[in-house]
Amino acid sequence: MTQRRNGEIDFWRFVFAVILVIYHSHMLDIHSVYGRGFFPLYRGSLAVEFFLLTSGFLMAKSLSRTPDKERIRWEDTWGFTKHKIMGFFPAFAICWTITFIVSNIVKYSGPKALARNVFRSIFEVTLTRNAGFEIGRVLPQAWYLSAMVIVMFLLYPIYAKNKKRFEYYIAPAVGLLLIGYLCFTDSTLLDPSYHLTWTYRGNLRALAEICLGVVCYVLCEKLKGVNWTKLGRVFLLLSELFGYAFVILYMHFYNKFPDYFQFVVLFFMAEAVIITFSELTPINAWFSHRIFGLLGRYSLYLYLIFMLFIETLPRLFPDMEIRVMIVVYVALTFVGAAVVMVIEKPILCVWRRFKALFVKPKAIEEA
Repeated sequence: MTQRRNGEIDFWRFVFAVILVIYHSHMLDIHSVYGRGFFPLYRGSLAVEFFLLTSGFLMAKSLSRTPDKERIRWEDTWGFTKHKIMGFFPAFAICWTITFIVSNIVKYSGPKALARNVFRSIFEVTLTRNAGFEIGRVLPQAWYLSAMVIVMFLLYPIYAKNKKRFEYYIAPAVGLLLIGYLCFTDSTLLDPSYHLTWTYRGNLRALAEICLGVVCYVLCEKLKGVNWTKLGRVFLLLSELFGYAFVILYMHFYNKFPDYFQFVVLFFMAEAVIITFSELTPINAWFSHRIFGLLGRYSLYLYLIFMLFIETLPRLFPDMEIRVMIVVYVALTFVGAAVVMVIEKPILCVWRRFKALFVKPKAIEEA
């Protein structure tokens, strides 16, 4: 049975994807951006926290549909991981290929360099980069996808075999202890490629926040079990909007707060995510239109395509004024995301036909 999408979550997916696009514009001309001090949302990378929390929440929701007494096989982990990857991999593959080809054409440095770049990209394409292979980076922002896949592959069998124990003990303990560790060691969630002796900070960040996303699911179910009055639902709405507003305002006015406030922001984000998933607020029905589902899907393409323009614009137009370049970059990212969204289905059709030349469809094979 097809699950109904949460339109409000899709709306916030879009909002935080746009924030990430704007945040990464500092890569267009880092010296100019820092020097003039006009750059907005400089802590916009914390928008990733929204996606990690929702990933943990949705993993918990997926497992909640499995009967407790049903035996979970170890190979089910591969099935779950494959399903998760296929939700974004076609878009990832298209955006990665376009960015790789165009950026190498723009900064072409010979066939040897091109061949080297191809081989260096193997770990990124296979989503294993965050296992420790920080070698080739065509889409640096894809660290989140690699970390998410690795963490979920690690957690799924443990969670599936110990549902209640994981939800009420393992997830909150691991989430809080790792967040506390990151706060204690460096007071930051940022710089996901920074190596903490045995793994990247981004991996610990993903592990902690996916576990906290599971806790959000448990708390959301408790919240939905309360018989809220109209006034109570209004209170939930105000709490939700305050949580998101606090997060976004911090992203812009970050320099007025100490570094550890990133962790305060994380818990306000979690509070808002819980309420949004509960669908208890008076305005939740506003998000039932399919346009919000499209926006949620569109956010994936925004997140994956912007590096194409980060790589090419400064090289093609080195004399362009930075403010103009940022506007052009954002506009091109929106257009590029729409183009990839449109061409994805035809490309997949061509890929299936090509694949059929070598691999028989299962129905034909069994016949």
